[in-house]
Amino acid sequence: METKKNGLALKDELSQQVMKRRDITATAKLILIAILSRVDWTTWKSSTSYKIVSQRDLADLAGTNYKTVSKCMEQLEKLKLIERDVFQSTKTTAAPIKVNIKLIQAYEPKKIKR
Repeated sequence: METKKNGLALKDELSQQVMKRRDITATAKLILIAILSRVDWTTWKSSTSYKIVSQRDLADLAGTNYKTVSKCMEQLEKLKLIERDVFQSTKTTAAPIKVNIKLIQAYEPKKIKR
């Protein structure tokens, strides 16, 4: 997969790669796809000046609750699929999020025996 495609085409390919993953829960996949839809497609980072990718916003977008989103974000961070800069968060802005697109692209699912 190339990283030089336009943002929307790359976002769609990344979303498909996320759906193939077997190392994260279905809810974590949903949250990661929600994050992909909210970041700037040129930098793959969230805005630092507005809470555009806050956990509450993601919970509303995914139809789940804050606690579930928090657990999913921890899982995604542990696998290094996202990075949050908590030192840049304030009372009114969420921590900026950076998506590791190269790691998402590099994932190769193992074949399932049927």
